[in-house]
Order: sequence, then structure tokens, then C-alpha cells
Amino acid sequence: MLICDMHTHSDNSFDAKNSVDMLCQFALKRGLYALAVTDHCESAYIRCGDACEFGSFDRLIPQSVCDINSAKEKYKDHLHVLCGLELGEPMHDPEQTAHALEYADFDYEAEKFIYDDDGNIKEKYKKYFDEDGNLIPATIDEFS
Repeated sequence: MLICDMHTHSDNSFDAKNSVDMLCQFALKRGLYALAVTDHCESAYIRCGDACEFGSFDRLIPQSVCDINSAKEKYKDHLHVLCGLELGEPMHDPEQTAHALEYADFDYEAEKFIYDDDGNIKEKYKKYFDEDGNLIPATIDEFS
């Protein structure tokens, strides 16, 4: 069995303190096969720059990508390091969301799992979107 952690944050996120390199060291010590670093990017706040309470995503995400790429090279023979991104509430600012996805060639994006090859929302996800493709807020019943 291959063990992977597909959602971690580095010190390039407001809620974590460990470097990407340290995350990789922890993953190796625990025998993980793969580690995805998915630092935060709150789409609606990208425009705020350094005035944002979370820090400037135009600085933090490129730094995260640089750190991840360095780790990919350093650990290539021992650990599969993936570059991801946790987009916070992307529906609030589609223009900035598109901007965020241009920071790097991410190894995976959630939207690839939602849309088919023709750009249409896959049938099993339609209940989460309205006719304009906007995310519908979930109700508590959906999670119980």
C-alpha cells in the first residue's frame, strides 16, 4: 500500500510553520510515498497585496512553488513531491482565481475533477452548481 498526504501547508501559508523541506523530511521519516504541498491562496484577497491579513499571495505562492520545485529535485529519488494550491472561495473573484492558477503549472487542480473535456460540469457535480456555473452554498444536511 502506498501512503500519501495530499493536503499539507508550508510556512508559505498563514496557518503553518514548517518549511517545504521540513515537510518532506517528516514525510520520509513516516514512510510516505508522496506529499502534496497545497498552500493557501484566498482568491478574493489577492488584490490586497501586502495589506492582506494573510500576506501577499503574489509573493507567497511563487515562493511556495519555488520551494516545492527545489524539494522535487532534492527528494526525487525518495519521495514524490507534488505542487498543489488550496484556493479559498474561488467563486468570489473568478478573475483573481484565474490569476492564481497562472502562478505555476500545478500538478493537480480541483476543477479538472469537476469539468469534462468539453468544459461542461460533470453530471455527478451538477447539484453543487447553479445554471450559471456558480457554486451553490452547501447545507448542513449534505454533510450529515
